Amino acid sequence: MQVIDLLLGAYFVERAADRMMEYVETRVVPRWNVSRAFQTLVFLKPTALTPAALVLREAGPSYLATISIGGVKERLRAFFRDHYHLISSERLHDQKFSESMAVKMSNSGKLDLAAALAVSEIFRPKGQLLVFPVTPMSVADDFISDAFFLIRPQALPDHLPTWLDLKKINSEQMPPFTGSPASKNDVGAWLGVEAAVEEAAKKTKRIVLGAIALAPIQRERWSFTLRSCVQNYCGFSDKAWTASSSPHTPPIGAKIVIRADDKPWLLELARIIDSPEKPDRHKRNALEYFFRAWFLDKVERCPVLFMALDAIYGQSGAGAATAKMKNGIVGTICNLNIEANIDSMMVLRNLVLHGAVPDVYLSSKYRDYYRTFDRDLMDDLEAITVKCLRKHIFGDLFTPQDDPYADLISKHEGLGTIPSMGLGPIVAEWP
Repeated sequence: MQVIDLLLGAYFVERAADRMMEYVETRVVPRWNVSRAFQTLVFLKPTALTPAALVLREAGPSYLATISIGGVKERLRAFFRDHYHLISSERLHDQKFSESMAVKMSNSGKLDLAAALAVSEIFRPKGQLLVFPVTPMSVADDFISDAFFLIRPQALPDHLPTWLDLKKINSEQMPPFTGSPASKNDVGAWLGVEAAVEEAAKKTKRIVLGAIALAPIQRERWSFTLRSCVQNYCGFSDKAWTASSSPHTPPIGAKIVIRADDKPWLLELARIIDSPEKPDRHKRNALEYFFRAWFLDKVERCPVLFMALDAIYGQSGAGAATAKMKNGIVGTICNLNIEANIDSMMVLRNLVLHGAVPDVYLSSKYRDYYRTFDRDLMDDLEAITVKCLRKHIFGDLFTPQDDPYADLISKHEGLGTIPSMGLGPIVAEWP
């Protein structure tokens, strides 16, 4: 009822400088009829919709948190426009008064609107399936959960709505419809997410792919090539549609393979995605930050990696964020020998995030790190971030990808063309 009171407080029957025209339906529009013939004119004060949108976003369905306040306002406007016929018998639009409709509306009219809101698409959205083509990736063992699925291209028809004519589906291409202009690149795998709204599905996509970005070894994760990755995505509800987007992964050289060994940590990821608990929300945030970092070069990557660490270690408890991050990193990695390295990183973190160092390589702290440890700070930050996210989020369940060039490297180490000993990573890749 609070949302309805606040919603009615935004509507008036008289013009004013801070109001806009809004046509609302005085009765249910019969099929094949022109809606304007069943509408009347009222006036909306746009800024007065904000309180209703804020209350609805806070107390309503969880998917609304993925939508902007402006998007929630649009849903409230659509609801009022389509359901005004429930209160049109009170003929407020034919009266003259300066107050909002909230003042003049009867209690029974407000109850009717509240009941309609409770069963409207705002509270009971139809839901939709979004499928994202992922390249370079292949799936050796399909993974299916309530939160998302990762499947082979040929398995996609089994997960599409039953009303589709599957003879018109070509799941090896994007878009997956026969007769459509398709991408020149084959689809390696399909990531599917069912959600109430498109924004929520895309957020889940970022979290899932942020976790998958942890799988390659460090050398391969950011070894980008000139290959083209499939773009765009499709949605299915009561109709099928295609939307434009950038590629869903960067053009890494070696493809990621989803194996049976990955099922335990993927199941844990599905649990984290559906969990309302604050620690799991922090984990989701960290994975979403890491997804963003996956596409960036080292200079742009640096602050986002610090944000990913901050998401899991800096958001709980009292004290300075840097101290909490250091304690969290040392506690996760269980290596006291790198405390001095972490201290130097935290100094740089403060400079980067607070506007002093837009380019990490121009910082004197970066040079000091090299002088002190004879190591590259960015390489160490990447290794520590990945190790912490893997272990903090997935524990011992995580299974990283194999080194695709292990045999080749071993061969050339034996031949002496590359060193077989030297400065290794600051922390072991795994475990």
